[in-house]
Amino acid sequence: MKRRRRCRVLIVETGSGLGGSARALGEMLRGFDGRRFDATVLFTKPDAASDRMGSARILKTARAVGRSPRRWPADMMYLRRMLRDARPDVVHLNNELYSSVPVILAAALMRIPVVCHLRSQRRPTRIERLLAPLCRRLVAISFEGQKYFRRRLAGAGRKIEMVQDSFVRIPERLVKRGMKGSVTIGMTSNLVRGKGHETVISAMPRIMRAHPEARLKIAGCAVGDGSYAEELRERVGRLGLGGAVEFAGWVDDIAGFLRGVDILVDASRLPEGYRHTIVEAMQAGAAVVASATGPVREIIRSQAEGVIVPPADSEAIAEAVCMLLDNPRVMREMARTAREAAVSRFQSREGIRRMGELYREAALSRRV
Repeated sequence: MKRRRRCRVLIVETGSGLGGSARALGEMLRGFDGRRFDATVLFTKPDAASDRMGSARILKTARAVGRSPRRWPADMMYLRRMLRDARPDVVHLNNELYSSVPVILAAALMRIPVVCHLRSQRRPTRIERLLAPLCRRLVAISFEGQKYFRRRLAGAGRKIEMVQDSFVRIPERLVKRGMKGSVTIGMTSNLVRGKGHETVISAMPRIMRAHPEARLKIAGCAVGDGSYAEELRERVGRLGLGGAVEFAGWVDDIAGFLRGVDILVDASRLPEGYRHTIVEAMQAGAAVVASATGPVREIIRSQAEGVIVPPADSEAIAEAVCMLLDNPRVMREMARTAREAAVSRFQSREGIRRMGELYREAALSRRV
């Protein structure tokens, strides 16, 4: 019997390698069957963190590509040479359409099918609406995202599928068991404008008036020029919170970090495609307070699983956190219910299987 050749997949990561998209990609690659797929990850930022991709082969561009429309033609030709060397059966864009425009054009010139993730629920640009039909498949990571983009990318609506992302699996033995001593409020978002760090910091004085033992611990690194991180530290100083707020930097061991967190706050006001931090916290046995943006209600489906508050509302966050701290039994029951829901609903295996099918379907379409 003739052995089937492995499908060669070139996965393009246009982000920093430190965000939710890269974490989901790393988890997906760790679950792939190496006998069926030969995966290579191409980072289009030379300084991107690339050591979280398991055993996948890593490539990096010698220069940053895709950032300026004026450079798209030159970037396209540069990437075309890289595609010629890699010889993939299919190209997978892990982030979005706009930052991947030169890759889409280069792949189209070489007749290589493209599968593209749609990770941010922002309004598509005109160039994205024009290029979306060139992709063999578009992948939304929530049902809300799928409906959103089917309305706004009409020319490619039927190509948009919902495939659940891959998540860090937190085993039962690492789940938090009750509060001990001081109360830790956690955030696990990189220091990016729009993630709501300033809102949570502004909520801390009110929280600490009711619960002086409360502390805020932030896991995440500064992305970009670092000015936002500096603004956050200045805010901490102005509010007199120097001993109550800790910036822990990038944390590889997310399960270990969450084990020390009583309440996870995700205060993002961005058009998020998904909210990985919430899923991870639910798995880890932490109570969750989350802003009502993106597909948050697909994750937290009832008041028993978490508290949903308006975005950019520090008073609402403080009220929700204090309510949980005033009622430890309610908080423990919420964490237990959320853990059970997360384990039952968020299964990475099915998403990995479906992505594999999309790769195979796209690769076969090239040969027709």
